[in-house]
Amino acid sequence: MYKFIIFLFLTTLLTGCASHSSRQVFKTDSGENLNITGTSSPSLFITIYINGEVVINSMPILSDEMVGEYNSSKVRAKCKFESQMFGSKKECDVYVNGKYAANLYFR
Repeated sequence: MYKFIIFLFLTTLLTGCASHSSRQVFKTDSGENLNITGTSSPSLFITIYINGEVVINSMPILSDEMVGEYNSSKVRAKCKFESQMFGSKKECDVYVNGKYAANLYFR
């Protein structure tokens, strides 16, 4: 019973501390608007969404560059991390088909 309570507490703690980026819109060459957002967890998992669909779901501590795909478009995120006294500062530049699309700053 205690293990279950500890598990629930840790799950709530980790999901409750996720940080979100603001929504940014990128217009493709074909005229489609892409709404780009993201979330970051304290365990350094980064999730990037385009139009509500998960495009990148990765642990960037293994690499500062992550790749994904959205509607046959190549999506690349280059992320920077800076340790601070309480947590870390995270920022990702997102590129769609090689073109700069958004800067996601996680708070």
